[in-house]
Amino acid sequence: MIHIIKNILITIGAVVGAFFAVRRFLQWMRPLRLSPAYQITFDDYSPGKIIAKVTNVSGEDQVLVQCKARSANSVFTSMYHHLKHPLKHPRLYQNIWFGPQCFNLLNKESVRLSPQEQKILTHQLSNYPLSLFLNSYMQIEVTLSNGRKFRSKRLKAPERFMFKPHKKKK
Repeated sequence: MIHIIKNILITIGAVVGAFFAVRRFLQWMRPLRLSPAYQITFDDYSPGKIIAKVTNVSGEDQVLVQCKARSANSVFTSMYHHLKHPLKHPRLYQNIWFGPQCFNLLNKESVRLSPQEQKILTHQLSNYPLSLFLNSYMQIEVTLSNGRKFRSKRLKAPERFMFKPHKKKK
């Protein structure tokens, strides 16, 4: 009887230990939680803001060196381009997945995030054509001081943020 109780306690201890080990490993693999968002303004001066919510979910301090919003293609479009040009050199994959626009959300100085701290970073867009998106999605990319890069999920950019060239009438 004591042998059975001992085995049950050892099994419970192993399951709890494995849970916390897996949780610690996932926090080490992905120490930041990134949430892209946008805010639309309804005046004629600016189409809106790009917002990035960066949360440190690890138990250590993290230093953000760079945070930028990139225009991105949809996953379907990117896969189509990969299938269309299967022998493209890997250094050119950035051209398939992302568009040319890149908006800096961080000033010149770096930002230190303590554990469980959240920081909201923004970039104000303008109506200037080079300040608008050519691709239909946007994605937040963060670079840490140790060189690791993390990307958020893709977020559909609103029509107001898109560049629409004037069409000539015939």
